Amino acid sequence: MKCPDTPKSVIAKLIRNDGEKDRVWNKSWNIFYEVYYDLINAMVVNSFAQFGCASVPPDDIVETVSDVFMSLIKAFESGTYKPGEYHFRGFLKLVAKRRTLDHLRKKSTVKSIPIESIEVIDALARENAQSRKYFDKLEENELKLYKRTLIMDIWESIRASYSPETALIFELRVFEEKSVAEICGQLGIERDKIDRAVHRITKKIRQELGKSKYEEDL
Repeated sequence: MKCPDTPKSVIAKLIRNDGEKDRVWNKSWNIFYEVYYDLINAMVVNSFAQFGCASVPPDDIVETVSDVFMSLIKAFESGTYKPGEYHFRGFLKLVAKRRTLDHLRKKSTVKSIPIESIEVIDALARENAQSRKYFDKLEENELKLYKRTLIMDIWESIRASYSPETALIFELRVFEEKSVAEICGQLGIERDKIDRAVHRITKKIRQELGKSKYEEDL
């Protein structure tokens, strides 16, 4: 089965045609969940707001996010997600909208839908190329998280190419945003080693982001 162009590494290991979940699948799913959680959570929160719910109980958010991830598992296993037909960002947003609307209908918490969201419901119902493209446009906070998510996805695919120390330096500096002084003290290393590690990995990630498959998705 063809693996998706966007994003790459983790999802390629999740798309299976035998319905089995082995250790590699479970590890890949855990990585996917961690990498994509914040983005999907933001999409769900924005979906509730678009459907007229500015204030939503945290439990409802958690439940809907969980429903989105369950739908994604089924999509990966069944082949519903077809890379040639979707940008992955749009597919995520489409699923988030669907599960949010399902949640609202199940809870009957909204008696009327704002007129601004009628086009969303229409796009969800049409199921064609034009409607799929509708979901490609991300909100400002979603786009920011999506860019970060792509970087994290690339990092997961290349992490094993670096020594444990080099990988840790990069994660502490870039993802945890610790200062150079803190990392020097924690690991007992010189600043020059931190600069070299971050530069090498950043250069590699930029090379990956420059590939057409990423440029198109962004």
